[in-house]
This record gives sequence, structure tokens and C-alpha cells, in this order.
Amino acid sequence: MDTKLGAAERLVVVRISPGSSRATHFSRLAESLGAEVIEKRGEGRGFLERIVREARDSADRALVLDVDSVCEALGPEELENIAALIGQFHRPVLLLASRSSRQVGEALQVLTAGAVTGVSPIPQSARVHFPEESRDLAEELATFDYPLRPEARLGLTCDGRVSCTELMHLDGVPAFLRLASCKAGLFVWATPGVFDPDSPLSAELQFEEVIDSYVPAIIFVRHALGDRCWRTRGMGAGLVIDDPLLSSRYGLLDFPALLSSARANNYHVTLGFIPWNHWRTRTAEAAFFREHSDCFSVCLHGCDHTQGEFASADGGELATRIELAASRMRRHEQRTGIQWEPLLVCPQELFSLAAVRAGAETDDVIALVNTRCIPPASAEARVKGSDLLLAATDVPFGLPLLKRHYLRDMSDFAMSMFLGKPPILAAHHDFFRDGPGPTEAFVRKLREMRPDVTWRPLSAMLQELCSTRRVSATEWETRIFADVFRLHSEAEGATTHHVLRRSTPGTVTAVSAGGSGVEFRQVGDSVRFTVRLEGPGPIDIRIERQPRRVVGARLEEGPTYQLGVAVRRTLSELRDRVVGPGLALVQRASRLLQLQLVCAGVIHQLPEQSVSWQLAATLMPIL
Repeated sequence: MDTKLGAAERLVVVRISPGSSRATHFSRLAESLGAEVIEKRGEGRGFLERIVREARDSADRALVLDVDSVCEALGPEELENIAALIGQFHRPVLLLASRSSRQVGEALQVLTAGAVTGVSPIPQSARVHFPEESRDLAEELATFDYPLRPEARLGLTCDGRVSCTELMHLDGVPAFLRLASCKAGLFVWATPGVFDPDSPLSAELQFEEVIDSYVPAIIFVRHALGDRCWRTRGMGAGLVIDDPLLSSRYGLLDFPALLSSARANNYHVTLGFIPWNHWRTRTAEAAFFREHSDCFSVCLHGCDHTQGEFASADGGELATRIELAASRMRRHEQRTGIQWEPLLVCPQELFSLAAVRAGAETDDVIALVNTRCIPPASAEARVKGSDLLLAATDVPFGLPLLKRHYLRDMSDFAMSMFLGKPPILAAHHDFFRDGPGPTEAFVRKLREMRPDVTWRPLSAMLQELCSTRRVSATEWETRIFADVFRLHSEAEGATTHHVLRRSTPGTVTAVSAGGSGVEFRQVGDSVRFTVRLEGPGPIDIRIERQPRRVVGARLEEGPTYQLGVAVRRTLSELRDRVVGPGLALVQRASRLLQLQLVCAGVIHQLPEQSVSWQLAATLMPIL
């Protein structure tokens, strides 16, 4: 698109009634991306030409045309007239084709001036690829490919003599491309279905294995509307390492070496610390993490790290478990001086809808960080595709879930950034088998894809993470994901920001901006308020709420339970610290295993800071 023309302000989706559900799904998808959509449905040959002419003359509207419905209603002469109007458009045009038929092929041939000659079936397509030439539009996705649910799909056949930019391939066949047939670009997309963002999902795989049914829509809407659709600001990257004790070395993880690497390559590390271990950090070793908090931060990794401890459906038990985990971290901070972030990484990546509710109803957790954003086997979560298009999934209670990935290649992180989500790497000590080198390579590749992504503690990133879209020359809509937020404006003059934050009705008691109270209202599942900035800002926003704590249940804290936790932790650490580095330490570990189990089993039954507690706490970290 000629940048001098600027972005369109509205999207006109046109189909001949009754048409197909694909045009409807496209409209819903565009709206979930922040687009202002005008749907036009009608009958008769004069209807389509009139609507297309109006869109062309408005000069601020992009056009989406449902070719399937059009080709059945118009003859060759009418199609020629539509093609001539499309060639005069000042904004992008998308031709959406959903069937492989002679009629659709002939219509596309007319509408594209012969560049596209037909739509061809692709049986059992199972792979989507975004070629290098798509980089200007597909952004981070360029050069990557992704697995799809194997099923029949559609591709485009083209006249090789006509220049075009192929944006997406299905098993090597172009399915989405751009032509220079109009001033702002003519896009053609062949797909048997467009993703319905309003459909409920039971698993993220339902979203991830059909990316070919929504990524082209995102590319087109962003290109056509620019900053009038949702784009993420404040995106930061993260590295979360699960399980380590706060010592100079844990398994294959050498913290002094990691510090040198983080400093040299400017990245930050979040340590998923098990609160049960709060008494095991030695004062001398705590100084290292306290003094280098610019590179290391600590967050909650479960509570006792038992199997599925946050997968329970018992809200009272989960609320008590979160409170216990937070109280342990507060005691840890008081004893060691190491501050902690109110983020929760659930052990084994398992959590329930009740755990999300419990986290939303306390100040001790401001976000979950996991490899999945939908609780398993939870139809009540009510997560829709549109929720997974947000920078952070915050349904249904307003607690954001930040998705992280283990490293197999960079494609998952490319997709995260394309969708506006923070790229967060998940790791255990064995990721550092070859030292910090793989981490440095990851950081370098991430910066090559997105030079503007910054590294900082995830809780600090969350306080600036938002989705924004321009409503008018001086008005913006901003969606935030934290109760404490710093709002920025890039404009030099005065701007008005309409802010929304998902929140359970009845929980918010006050909102302030820059220390002054702001009127707010609950609209559906979100709190909305307006903030005016006289310049670039920033201004600090704070949302106050009355936590609706569930009456806590009594957890099993007896000697038998604690001994079981101690056995689990000891065996896990034996695996990490002995089997990982080498078997030479097995003899030493075996001698001390019994002593460690005894100390761990009794320490949670003793008054903290008593003589007996201090003796056990001194003996335990010897390993």
C-alpha cells in the first residue's frame, strides 16, 4: 500500500445473500482484531456494483468480496465492471474464494485481470509455510512453517507471467497472495473455511492447527487498517527456569556463568522457585541473587511442587495453597532480602479453572505463566478463539495467562510475536548442558526478528503490556492486563485514552490515574474508564479491588505429607544434581540422602527460627 494514502478506517465485507458463513466469520475475526466492519448483503446485479462503487468513492474503506456468492449472481459483463472498480480502489481489496469450481475460477480470472486462473483442491494438506517474500506483510512468520490438522484445503493456480507476491503456501501450493492490480494492492485468499473467533475451544490445539484459516485475515486487516486495529505495545521477552535452588550451581546450571552471559547479551532470567524450599536458601548464596536483581528475579513455582497441586477443583484448597506459597516467599524475602514476583508457574503445567479463579481473587498472583492457556478438560473456561488473539489470555476472571514455549525451533516464538504475545522461553537446568550458548543464540535470533523487544522482569513487562488501536486522530482505545499499569502516548499533543480491563463484576472499588480518582463503569466483563494525557506521558494507572477470597481449606501439613514432599524434592534434586552433571557424585549423595530427608520431614513442623529449626535449616542445604 502506498504509505502516502494512509490506512483505511473501515472494512466493508460484501456478499450476495445468502452467501456463505465464511464471510460472516471473516467479519467476526476482523472485529476481534479491532476493525470497524460494515457488512453489506443484498441481491440483484445492481446491488454489488453500487456497494463497490460507494466503497471506492469513500476513499477510506478497504473491501472484502465473497467471490463464491458473487460469481453465482453476476455475468461476465458485470464482473468486468466490478474488476474495473477494484482497479481504482485507494485501499486494499481482498477476494475471498471458498470453492474449487469452474464458476469461481472464471470469476477470479476476470477480477484479477487473468493473474489468478482458478482454485484447486489440495487433498489432506498438513503443512503451512510463509515464504521469505512474505516478510513485509507476514512479519515474523516469514520463512517458518507450521503443522496443520490434515484435511482437504484449497490453493490458487496463477498465470506465471504475472508478477505476484505469494504470502502463504499449503504443501507448496500458494493459497494467499498479493497482486499489484489496484493502487493499494489486491489480495486473493483461497480457503474452505475462515476461523470463527466466537467458537468455544476446549484445547489450544484447535486454534494452533488451523492457523491457515486466520493468519491471512490478520495480515490483510493489519495492512489495510494499520493502527486502527489492535497492536501490542510494551511487549517484552522472558526466560523462565523451573525448579532451581538459589545456590551458585544447580545441576547443569552455573549461575555465575549465566550472569556473565545475561550481562553481555542484555537479557533477564526469571527463576521459578518452589516455595517449599524457602528455608533452604543460604544467606551467603542469597547475596548473589540479591545483588544481581537486574539479571535475576524469582517467582512462584507451585507451592510444594506436588503432582497436579493446582489442578484441583477445590477453590478453598487452591486459595489456601496460594496464600501458603506467598507467605513462604514473604518469609524467604525477610530472611534473605531476595524480592519475588507475584507470578505463578504451575508444576507440570497443570492447572484448573478453579486455580485461575483463586489467582484472580488474591493480590499474591498477578499472572499465570504456562505452556497452555486453557485449563484441560474445562468446558466452563469459556475460552474463544478471539481470546487467544490477545496479548495475554485473561478470560474468564481477568487474570492474564502468559504463554511460554520450550525451544524446539524459533517458529513458536515467531508466532507468539506475530500475534502480539510476549515470547517467553521455558527451560530446566538441562537446557544449560552446553552452558549459556543456546540461550545467547535464542536471544540473538529473537532480536533479529524483533529488534524492539525488550528484556525485563515479567511483572514489570506486564505493567506496560497492552493492546491499542486508534479511534480518531486524538483518541485511542487501550486494553490492559494488570491492575497497576503505566500508560504511554506517542503523540506530542493532548490525547484521550479509553481503557478497558477485564474484571469480574463487583470486584473493582476505585480507579486512579496519576494519583487522581477516575470514574469507571462495568460494561459486561470489563471495567472501562477514560484517561486524558496532555503530552507523551507516561501516567500511572491503579485499579483497586476488593479481593473476594474463598474461605481457605485446611491443607494436609502433617509429618507424613511433609516427608512425602521431602522425598519428591530430594529425588528430583538427586536427578538434577547428580545424574545430570555425572555419576561421580552418587556416593556422596547417597550418604547425605537420609540426613536430608530427616531434616526436610521435620522442619515444617517446627516453629520458625527456633533452635531446632535453625539446626535443620543449616544441615539441609549441605547437598
